[in-house]
Amino acid sequence: MAAISDSLHNSLRDIVDVFFRQKRKIALVFILVFAGVSAYSFVAPAVYQSEAKLLVRSGRENYSVDPAVEGATINVSQTREGDVKSETAVLCSRELVEDVVNAISPDVFLASPSSVPSLVQWMYSDEGKLVPAGQEVREGEVDEGLRKRGAVQSEPYRRAVKKVSDNLAVSVENGTNIIQASFEARDPALARGTLQMLLDSYMKRHIQVHAAKASPDFFEAETSEMRMELQRREEALSAFRKEHGIAQLEQQTQTLLTQIGEVQRQIAEETGDISGSRARVASLEETLAERSETMELERTTGKTNWAADDYKSRLTDLRMKEADLAARYADDYRPLVEVRERISEIQALLAKEGDTHTEVTVGLNTSYRELELSLANERALLEAGQAQYDALKKDLADLEARLDELSGYRVELERLEREVELADEEYREYRKNWQHARISQALDVNKVSNVSIVQYATMPLEPVRPKKVRSMVLGALVGILGGIALAFLSDYLDDTFKTGSDVARRLDLPVLATISDREFKGCT
Repeated sequence: MAAISDSLHNSLRDIVDVFFRQKRKIALVFILVFAGVSAYSFVAPAVYQSEAKLLVRSGRENYSVDPAVEGATINVSQTREGDVKSETAVLCSRELVEDVVNAISPDVFLASPSSVPSLVQWMYSDEGKLVPAGQEVREGEVDEGLRKRGAVQSEPYRRAVKKVSDNLAVSVENGTNIIQASFEARDPALARGTLQMLLDSYMKRHIQVHAAKASPDFFEAETSEMRMELQRREEALSAFRKEHGIAQLEQQTQTLLTQIGEVQRQIAEETGDISGSRARVASLEETLAERSETMELERTTGKTNWAADDYKSRLTDLRMKEADLAARYADDYRPLVEVRERISEIQALLAKEGDTHTEVTVGLNTSYRELELSLANERALLEAGQAQYDALKKDLADLEARLDELSGYRVELERLEREVELADEEYREYRKNWQHARISQALDVNKVSNVSIVQYATMPLEPVRPKKVRSMVLGALVGILGGIALAFLSDYLDDTFKTGSDVARRLDLPVLATISDREFKGCT
């Protein structure tokens, strides 16, 4: 610890020794630097700064699309910071600087400070426009005349433009949409006039930049043509619907499908009814075939068989006639043969007949008649069901044909509807662009902008440079620090022995005695 303390003590002592040895140089550097800075502060020309502020709001420039753009457009989402930076870039553009130089004259910016006030006497008109004092300038006269003046860019003109650009400062206040612009000049009137004229030129340029490039007349003509085209396509669609009886295709198709389903259901029911009716008809016919149309009402037995008696009488007569013929003619005599055949027939009939017979009384069978009536009714129902079935099948065929017909019209109808829709979209787009162009033109004519001047160019009351007190304080600090730096540099470059420690350290010899410079000079 003692060694560290001794080393620190020696270092401080060495530093103090340097100060004492180089005190003249330190004082000389301080005096020269301080005197020079002070002299410059009093001799340097004063620089004045004029300030102005602009507010960038949300407006048509940020959200509208130029109606002159054809085809698909993309909505670009732009931040407020980007909008403010864009306006800052326009404000700093070279064209605006050239407008100001042309308006005020390059000689004003390059002239000495003493001659400036006589060249820039400016005042504000009632409309807030900056014009030369005592001169009545009409709208637009200054811009055209001044722009022609800078057509030939001479060397002084270029130097004046560069000087104005260097002295112009534009920045954005943090967290706001405020643009702060300032301009420095050696004359307060020049600073104010230059900055205000720059703002006036910027406001005009801003409106020109954001002005619509398309004329409302163009969009009006296109809108009229699109409206006529839309009417033509609507008439074609209406004529097609009327010709083919189409009101609402989807609704009609759905109605037909519903009707077809209902008819198919009725056909299915009718088919079942017909099948049942046919089965009943077949059953009735089978039952009717098994039954007789008449039935026995009364039976009487033991009655005389008058038929047998008649047969017997006729047989007696025939036998007598046979005997007569047989006596006169041969056996193959034809009449004889016929008589004998007749006798055989009557004998056969007589064999079937008894001596008595049963008398039977018959009448109509009522059950047979009822079955016959039921069969007739069932056949009538079957025929009616078949007729109904045929009518339903015809209706189904007609509905299906109408459905196929509507399906065939669907492609053409959709094409016509699509053309109407596209024409309507084009008409609406052109009409919207026409409205945008009219609004944009009206805004341009009335010079409506989303940028407002919050603070016009101020008249500087005090110069911003030089600041004498601050310059003198800084000069004193720089002089002291420079003197100290020069002292240490000189001491570092000086290789003479100054202390006994230097001798002991460099020559590695013990110091026996020391004599100061004053004592040495007294001895000599």
